[in-house]
Amino acid sequence: MVVAILLTSGCSGSIGRPETDGVSPNSIAEAYLRPTAALMWPGATRAFQITPEGDLYNGEWRVRVRPWGGGEPAGPPRRIAFSGRWLPVAQWTRRGGGVRWDFEAVALPEPAPRDSGLLVSVVARATNQGSAPCDAASVWTLGPPEADPIFVACDAPPEASS
Repeated sequence: MVVAILLTSGCSGSIGRPETDGVSPNSIAEAYLRPTAALMWPGATRAFQITPEGDLYNGEWRVRVRPWGGGEPAGPPRRIAFSGRWLPVAQWTRRGGGVRWDFEAVALPEPAPRDSGLLVSVVARATNQGSAPCDAASVWTLGPPEADPIFVACDAPPEASS
């Protein structure tokens, strides 16, 4: 299950981004060719990957996140980093059409009796970096994995792996 919260500020000015430690995720050196991160919890049977495209994937299904601003789609994140470099809050930025999209996500265990699964909470903030008002929106789509997924969850139904 994914819980998403979308916050926008009318896209007519900057809302500022509170950083836990004053460090932007884009200032952290990326160790991998393509940025990625895992949202997990001890004892959970699955984790969520934040993909290089900025989507969420758990080995069975994918949440595609398509933000856009000023009539242009936002590109993929250049980096994905954890707040303070150690807190379990992943942060990444996507940009398109003069709009900066800042994302923060954390995984939490599902309530009992389903205590081995995860909930993901995502906050998305849109900031207009231009001098004129512009439109901004994001579309979140729940769907199957790619035709040839990089991995499949071991407890996924058989049709998820075909």
